[in-house]
Amino acid sequence: MIDREKPMVTRDLEMIFKALKVYVAEQEHEYILPEHLLYMLINNDRVYALLDNCGVCVDDISKDLDKFFKNKIQRNDDNAPLESPSFSRIVNDAIIQVYSAQLEELDVMDLLVAIFKEEKSHALYFLKKAGANELTLKRELSRQDYSQESYTDGESEDDVVEFLKKKFVEGQRNSQPQQKKQRSNNRNGKLKFLENFSVNLTDMAKLGKIDPIIGRKVELDRTMQALNRRRKNNPILVGEAGCVLSDTIINVRKVSDSGKHRIVEVDCKK
Repeated sequence: MIDREKPMVTRDLEMIFKALKVYVAEQEHEYILPEHLLYMLINNDRVYALLDNCGVCVDDISKDLDKFFKNKIQRNDDNAPLESPSFSRIVNDAIIQVYSAQLEELDVMDLLVAIFKEEKSHALYFLKKAGANELTLKRELSRQDYSQESYTDGESEDDVVEFLKKKFVEGQRNSQPQQKKQRSNNRNGKLKFLENFSVNLTDMAKLGKIDPIIGRKVELDRTMQALNRRRKNNPILVGEAGCVLSDTIINVRKVSDSGKHRIVEVDCKK
């Protein structure tokens, strides 16, 4: 660990550290691993929300970790579990990041991001396998507030430790059905937002509500050529008002018969 004085720890992370030690000891595992840490983190409400909003399948991570603990970890009931070097590096990297950002508290999000530096760990493999990306997580953290929540209010520390411990011993999430439903609602909400503030040109073309334009074959062909490139495929049409630029874009959807993409029109003035 680093020599400087450790930063303060949020209540969420404090509970996780306590439950982590109890769980690893009761499972008779010799070392505290990054995988144990990840198992605790994904059961935190804020971490789960962050991963879910980034399109990560948390249930897949949980299943992979269950298999990992069952098939890859040897039991050793002789001594108390020790921190593995990889676990210590993750905590150390998180503390360094907190100091670099001039923050006062070490939080669960810092530990989650620090796992991405432990490239040879199963924890990072399971995260990436489920669709997690470090840059995406950092962008989401910068856009939305995932600050400390009081999900442990009214409970003692022992109650929280016992609650988390039971969840892991059972090998499944108690709230999986509700979380799956919430994930589905989130996706539906995003689609509903898009429908409210845009016009689906793809559906209009299928229904025959887009009229053809005359004298723009060169522009249409050039736009389609740019769109079909593997790279540098963002065409920009520039012109004064009234030169049917919007109609040209609309007819791009009409002449395209791939059906693999959806084109929507958004009024930026709104």
